[in-house]
Amino acid sequence: MKLFAVFFFLFCASQDSLSKYVEVQEGAPSVLLPCNYSKEIDTVKWSRFDLNPTTVHERRINGDDLQEQNQQFKGRTFMRPDALDSLDFSLTLKELQPSDSGVYICSIIDKKEETPLTEVQLYVRVLPSREASRGLLTLRLGDRSVMEYITDFHLLSAYCSWNEDALMDVFFFGLRESIKDELSTRDYPRTLKQLEDLSNQIDLHLTEHHRERRALTTRDGDR
Repeated sequence: MKLFAVFFFLFCASQDSLSKYVEVQEGAPSVLLPCNYSKEIDTVKWSRFDLNPTTVHERRINGDDLQEQNQQFKGRTFMRPDALDSLDFSLTLKELQPSDSGVYICSIIDKKEETPLTEVQLYVRVLPSREASRGLLTLRLGDRSVMEYITDFHLLSAYCSWNEDALMDVFFFGLRESIKDELSTRDYPRTLKQLEDLSNQIDLHLTEHHRERRALTTRDGDR
């Protein structure tokens, strides 16, 4: 394996013409990663060396050998049935997702010696709306002020097509528990703007209350 890694490094440094770049949008039904050869061989293998296990797809004379395939690609890779006869080793990857971005290596295996043929750099573009949706779902107030939270929330929600009820649910979910508890004692707002304003008022009240308690504790400690 170490010998192959050294050979692979030398191959990449000297075979830039064999490097290919493929770009596709997240959610695309499929993409073709090209690889061709001019001689008959027994085994062809697609790999990604940033993953463990590294195997993306392997084809032998008697068919696909997917025992060591990385589970990320299970059921999503395909090579033409006559790949070894046609010498077209191109790989079809289906149902594209962001984690599919990476460098894919097409190699041939002859007498247990693995030789890289083609390097394909795949980039899966993430749609702004989907990236923003993920951002909203993971956004949390944390230790900052509600006003800062509102600013970040608006930056992300501007790229989403969610209705107001969904935005209110996500906004509420990201708040601190102390603010949620206080909201539960009030009439629940009917709009996102009302929810933001009330959350901010509660945050300011709790912050001031905490400041007063700290000041009182300090005075008592000085006596």
